[in-house]
Amino acid sequence: MIHTTHHARGGLVAGVLAAALVLTACSGGESKPPADASSANKVVAEGEGVSLNEYGGAQLERSEAKKGGSVRLGMMAPVDTLDPVMALSTPGLNAASAIFDTLMEVGPQGEAIPGMAESLESEDQVTWTMKLREGVKFTDGTPYDADAVVAHLKRYTAPESQGRQAGVARQIVEMNVVDPLTLEMKLAAPSVELPTIFTSSAGMVPSPTAVSKAGAGFGQKPVGAGAFKLKSFQPGGDLVLERNDGYRDPELPYLDEVVMVTATDTEARLSALKAGSLDLAPTQSVTDFEDARAADLTVLQQPAYTYFYLALNTSKPPFDDERVRKALLLGVDRQALATAVFEGKQPPMEGYFTANHPEYVETDFPEFDAAEAKELVEEYVGEGGDPTFELTSTSPPEFQRQASVLQQMLSDIGLEMKIRVSDQPTMITEAVAGNYTAQLRFIGVSLQATTDLQGRFHSKSPANIAFGGDPEVDKLIEQLIVTPVEERGDLYRQVQESLTRWMPATPTVGQVGGWIASDKVGGFPGSKGEQTVDIIDMRHIWAS
Repeated sequence: MIHTTHHARGGLVAGVLAAALVLTACSGGESKPPADASSANKVVAEGEGVSLNEYGGAQLERSEAKKGGSVRLGMMAPVDTLDPVMALSTPGLNAASAIFDTLMEVGPQGEAIPGMAESLESEDQVTWTMKLREGVKFTDGTPYDADAVVAHLKRYTAPESQGRQAGVARQIVEMNVVDPLTLEMKLAAPSVELPTIFTSSAGMVPSPTAVSKAGAGFGQKPVGAGAFKLKSFQPGGDLVLERNDGYRDPELPYLDEVVMVTATDTEARLSALKAGSLDLAPTQSVTDFEDARAADLTVLQQPAYTYFYLALNTSKPPFDDERVRKALLLGVDRQALATAVFEGKQPPMEGYFTANHPEYVETDFPEFDAAEAKELVEEYVGEGGDPTFELTSTSPPEFQRQASVLQQMLSDIGLEMKIRVSDQPTMITEAVAGNYTAQLRFIGVSLQATTDLQGRFHSKSPANIAFGGDPEVDKLIEQLIVTPVEERGDLYRQVQESLTRWMPATPTVGQVGGWIASDKVGGFPGSKGEQTVDIIDMRHIWAS
């Protein structure tokens, strides 16, 4: 029998532009990384009360845990909706998790452990039985029962759903309510991954009463059974969460209130922390860490399994042509890009997993070769192909600097890239609809690698914004789904090699990230090995 509480994960094993041009011109091949770039993702606990949690992230216990107080938290992207069936931004996921909680949570090895569900078990990986906790209610008084979970999953797997795990959740083909606290689910095919999808938006169950009452406006008036409830929300602006006194764990949350402030500009977030108008904010920049230390702020670095990349719509020209996708990988000097934009303090990518990921393996990932890249583009253009395309990017400086450097690098190999600046919610909407050619984004493969791979790269996944597929990648992902966690190592190697051959996207620079806290923050839990470092459990934050 499979018990999700005992899954064990195996195998853990202008001046800017000028600088880029000099580095690119002087390199016959991929330029060598500075000495400190390779260790950029090594998490070190530093500062009073800082230590490493069981997931390897920096946690803070500056004072004794206590209830009360408020914290102002900066968000890297605006939040337009808090409905789990929508394509939530990362700050939206944080807020939604606080409002709804999740049926399962992430364990220290990336395994799924009980959350709002008391257990989730299967004997054959096809029929799964979920037991819910007794006495839990939504904040509007509606019982948190099996019928509520069924209503959520029907809505979450509907054709119009944009939920992050919707494609994977659609493997549930039958649901039977055994009793108010017991739900039986049957899958179309065996999968050991079902518990994992319930650690994110698929596991965020809303009040069916509130959904029925609010209709299409539920994303602005969410009702859950999580540790917090919504006090106020201005879509695209700030939102305020307040404690749910009826939460299932009477010891949590610690804070009375969390004020989530939209602060998309990296430099503005750091300035707000220094000025005291923010208490806590995420960052994806080593330079921010250095500036924060100089200002006597507390740096809480987290393991980063994310990286910047060019998302490509492989159903549209020019990226429906494999030669152009390969030209991108060959024509971008990733080390020069990392040096120009991040002073060489963030690692260049060498594959589709970050080098610090426990399952990372070296593949025949193309090294910088501008001459070969130019030949591929010339061949494509000679057959009538158009070498121009639009890259959409958000406005933060680290994105804009990368876009500018990439524009020049690609011009050198014959690709004309036009840059359009947008916001994250709009980019998400355009990506889901396939209304884009290329986007500069960040992506990650977390410790829950199989679920991430299935969502991003399987040809039938609605979250596959490459709008294409590779038969070998599909086959390997399908094998991963039915393979015990401790036996997946070789399959992970093969899928990385197959992704390198398929080239559905262009990885550029690895992210180094974490959180920066003021003295007002007394406790901070650190991350749980998620793909993005700015996912955080707000239940375990307390004020000094």
